[in-house]
Amino acid sequence: MTSVKIPSNLLLILIFLMIAGTIIASYTDALIYFGGASRVGYSLSFYDRYFPKVFSKLNKEGVPYISNILILVL
Repeated sequence: MTSVKIPSNLLLILIFLMIAGTIIASYTDALIYFGGASRVGYSLSFYDRYFPKVFSKLNKEGVPYISNILILVL
């Protein structure tokens, strides 16, 4: 029976790439959640009137910035 020898440098590089990939994937998931949660705050303010009207303000790019601040604080 033979065994495969993997150089330790290659193994360390693969471990580093896997850890970096997990960090990047978690960061992008957080950005997606952050954007979606701010849109929910906007909808609860603009359409359903559960939140005060100030949360339905948009900037020139169409982003609900007051709702973004609320989500950041929470």
